[in-house]
Amino acid sequence: MAARCKIGSSILNSSVANLGAECLQMLDSGSDYLHLDVMDGHFVPSSTFGHPTVESLQKQLSQDSYFARYGVQQPKKWQKGQKKKKA
Repeated sequence: MAARCKIGSSILNSSVANLGAECLQMLDSGSDYLHLDVMDGHFVPSSTFGHPTVESLQKQLSQDSYFARYGVQQPKKWQKGQKKKKA
């Protein structure tokens, strides 16, 4: 049986004003999951979004519909807030 590729769409270019609706549209359009890049500006020139945005999306999205990747300088600081949220 052939392995099936999965499509993980990044939300970095989404409109922050309509982020929830755009995430749902990407999933409805065929994305298998959403890719959330959480960066604090230390590994890349600018920061993206943090816990408030991820928490807001968790209220609209199912647990298996997103993957959060953290490019941050102090991962333990960020990990504490996400352990109970399972992101």
